[in-house]
Amino acid sequence: DFQVVLPEQEEGVDDVCTLTSVNDAALLHCIRVRYFKDIIYTGVARTLIAVNPFKVLPLYAQDMVDKYMAMSDPSELPPHIFGLCQDAINGLRSKRKDQ
Repeated sequence: DFQVVLPEQEEGVDDVCTLTSVNDAALLHCIRVRYFKDIIYTGVARTLIAVNPFKVLPLYAQDMVDKYMAMSDPSELPPHIFGLCQDAINGLRSKRKDQ
């Protein structure tokens, strides 16, 4: 069975959960669209999907680290491994105990 990709799903979104209809086709299409734009990180709620770009991308410079570290809520920025790490650090600090 083929699943329909709706027009809102064609652009590729930061967080797949923001779509009105989520299915396998929507998820895969979103990741594919973002991949071809060299956007290798896609969020699904608090889960981060990363796709190997098979090339070097300017994603890990100090300014990116600083940008995500400065955020109290890194989900306000596009999905990134630094955002996931900052979210974990914020959780540790707020709860004052390990995971």
